[in-house]
Amino acid sequence: MSKSPKSSREVILRLSGSALRNPKSFKMGTAVFFAVILLAIVFPPAAVLLTFGCTVEFWVCLILTLLGYIPGIIYALYAITRE
Repeated sequence: MSKSPKSSREVILRLSGSALRNPKSFKMGTAVFFAVILLAIVFPPAAVLLTFGCTVEFWVCLILTLLGYIPGIIYALYAITRE
C-alpha cells in the first residue's frame, strides 16, 4: 500500500513522475497539439521526443532528419497526427 501524499508538492511530483515514465498516459490539449505541430516543422525530432519519449519513433525521425530535412518533417507530422 503506497503512502498518501502529505502536500500538494508531493502530488505534483508523483503525477509528473508517472507522466515522464509513460508519456502516452495523458492527452494533449488543442494549443499544445498545435505547438507540437509547429515544433515538428521547425525541428522534427524534438516534437517526436516530446510526444513519444525516447522511443523508436524518435530515432527514426532523427535519422530521417539527418538524411534530409523534408523526410524528417513528413515522418514527424505522420507520427504525431496518427494518434
